[in-house]
Amino acid sequence: MSSKSISVRIQPSSGRKGAGQRKHDLRDPSETPDYVDASRSHLNSIIIEPPKSEAIRAEISANRLAAGQQALRADSRTTVSGILTFGKEAQPIIEKLSKTAQDEIFKRIAQRVAKEASRPLLGLVVHRDESAIHAHFTLRGYELRDGREIAPRFTPTDLKRFQDAVAAEVAHLGIERGTPKAERIKRGESRAQTVHRTVAELHNDLPKELAAAEAELFEAHGKRCYYEGLRNKAREQLRAEGANVEKLEKRIATYEARIAKLTDSARPTAPDQQLTPVKPMARMRANIQMEKNWIKTVTQEYVIVLDEEARRFERQTAEREKSLLDELARAKEKLSSPLVRMALDEQRKEQERGLRELHEMTYGSKNRTKQIAQDYGLGD
Repeated sequence: MSSKSISVRIQPSSGRKGAGQRKHDLRDPSETPDYVDASRSHLNSIIIEPPKSEAIRAEISANRLAAGQQALRADSRTTVSGILTFGKEAQPIIEKLSKTAQDEIFKRIAQRVAKEASRPLLGLVVHRDESAIHAHFTLRGYELRDGREIAPRFTPTDLKRFQDAVAAEVAHLGIERGTPKAERIKRGESRAQTVHRTVAELHNDLPKELAAAEAELFEAHGKRCYYEGLRNKAREQLRAEGANVEKLEKRIATYEARIAKLTDSARPTAPDQQLTPVKPMARMRANIQMEKNWIKTVTQEYVIVLDEEARRFERQTAEREKSLLDELARAKEKLSSPLVRMALDEQRKEQERGLRELHEMTYGSKNRTKQIAQDYGLGD
């Protein structure tokens, strides 16, 4: 690109990037770089104040809804951010003009880009508080065509056409379009030469680019430190958990012993481990029947049990079952630790076998109740 030239660059932006660009254009303190000369910011021109990204998104979303189109994604590029700059030799030509004339030229150029892009011009701000005069403009990201919102798509041919158009707007000032890089390479210049020459021509923009690069580097460094901290913390936790494996194994062994004890307690082996049986109050015999004019006596025995004694036995059974279930729940809770599940899978299998046996023995108490009732002749 010739240093006596004009350049236009555009970039479709999402809502977040568009909001950040708007703050930069309007010199919001949160988005104002250090290289900006605040003492000259009053010289800037807000020709068209850029709208808020939320308003643009709401308008596009409403049109897409009315047309039956898919809803916008969160990262949809609802605006197009553009910048107009001049080469080193073209800058003095622009700076000699009055502020009003400068604003008029930038406005005419931005409107021409908007026309070529088939999108309305939403914002235009001229900056005079940096190393070189330039302008930022904002276009509507989506193109409204026959009631439908079309996403921003620009081909290399479109970008070439934009460069030709803006050059035509300042040709009367002796400012020309730079030679496309592809043509310069075609003429025999190496790619390295074109890159080096471009860097030399953008010498006045270096402070801005360096500051942006430093900011990006600082942000990347901060993210790296953050993730390194998370990694180190995870490693420390892993080491701590590894050191506690032995303790966890001992706890598991304790829990298994308790479960085994519970299982044994559910299987009575001695008189003092059995449920206290109901106490019969008395035995009663008798039944006399008359059959075919002779007397036949059939003697049967019945065990008379107080209702209070029967309820006491039922309460004992229910309390024992509840105690076993509570202890079982506590054991399950302690054994459900993720670390225990990961490190001691084999132990868990043994525990599950013990728990199934405990479950079977617990619900076998009904059979014991039935057996005791039969022993005392209470029937089913």
